Amino acid sequence: MNPSHVFLDVNLSCNLRCVQCAIHELHNPPESLTDEERVGVVRQVAQWDTNIPLVITGGEQLVARSALKAVADACKQSGVSATLSTNGTLITEADASWLANSGIRCVVVSFDSLRPEVHDRIRGVPGTWERALRGLRLLLKARDLAANGFTVLTSTILGRHNLHEMDAMTDWLWSLGIDNTLYQPLQPDFVRNMPSDWYLSSPLWPTDPQAINKGIDLLRKRKAAGARIYQAEPQFEDMRLYFHNPQGLPESICASLDNNLMIDVVGQIRFCFNMDQLGIPIAGNVRTHKLREVWSSRHTSASGMRACRKGCGSMICHAR
Repeated sequence: MNPSHVFLDVNLSCNLRCVQCAIHELHNPPESLTDEERVGVVRQVAQWDTNIPLVITGGEQLVARSALKAVADACKQSGVSATLSTNGTLITEADASWLANSGIRCVVVSFDSLRPEVHDRIRGVPGTWERALRGLRLLLKARDLAANGFTVLTSTILGRHNLHEMDAMTDWLWSLGIDNTLYQPLQPDFVRNMPSDWYLSSPLWPTDPQAINKGIDLLRKRKAAGARIYQAEPQFEDMRLYFHNPQGLPESICASLDNNLMIDVVGQIRFCFNMDQLGIPIAGNVRTHKLREVWSSRHTSASGMRACRKGCGSMICHAR
């Protein structure tokens, strides 16, 4: 079985100051992969199986357009389909046009609320909602002009700020003409070393059990009624389980070991974001190891992941 996704960090910089994320405090270290080395990763994926999708991750990739274009061009030349996540605020008409015709076949734009003031507060910069909406509409226009299978999605972080508005949120996103929506439960900041009770001081953590259940039930009902929601129904129940048990799930729900290869900005290879915290050594580095060989040995090098009960198992990339 091949991985469901290969994640590749391209750039760590970000132009926003999101309250739930500290990646804007990071910078690409001197030993970061070069454009040529990242292109080499794309070629490895293509030689392995062009059906394995590449997910371009890190900070805001449009901060570093040249690096992003190098990876996108390599994907197009190699026949690898890539997905890009973005906050949407830096997208120009020219960006939308080349993205729609590049090796990036899907762009996911973040929206945490249909209310501008809520989204801007979470993203830490005034005017973010309006700029993101403009970027999204440019992508949708470029998608329709290209008519080549390019898709545009949105991603929403679930929490206290929006669980109560899932009906309206789903309707609003659908009205924009997007292809699908993703919902992700609020997670601890992967950049900082956070305590197990991090959620107690988070302004976004949902504390009302009834509000949690109502929000998850709304999403399940909308999915069953045909709304464009990416998650399968069991994944909503994993979100509910996590929100009610943030310090440790009663059972392991993570499938990342069966799904993911993750390559960070300096080339280190992992099977999940939390391997280091679990005390599991990194699996290798793309400068010295072949991706396919690392993947083949994953059960030996990361067997401890099977018992992990962290809440990140409720995320799409880790879903069972």
